[in-house]
Amino acid sequence: AKVYVTNYIKKNAETIIHNILHNGAYVYVCGDGNNMAKDVNQVLLDSLILYGNMSNNDALEFIQTLKAKRRYCLDIWS
Repeated sequence: AKVYVTNYIKKNAETIIHNILHNGAYVYVCGDGNNMAKDVNQVLLDSLILYGNMSNNDALEFIQTLKAKRRYCLDIWS
């Protein structure tokens, strides 16, 4: 069975979100921009809502802030 990065994020979402919110962790996404990057973004968004106790809008704004601060970096291609 294929295992994707999103599977690992879901499995470790609580720890990942804790590290992003409280320990200044960075997120680096490298790969396919057509599907994978969008899927990773959605899983992070869902995880922020669930484990970061954020609304959908707050999570979207937080992701934009991470990108602006270069803590969410994308190296993607299509």
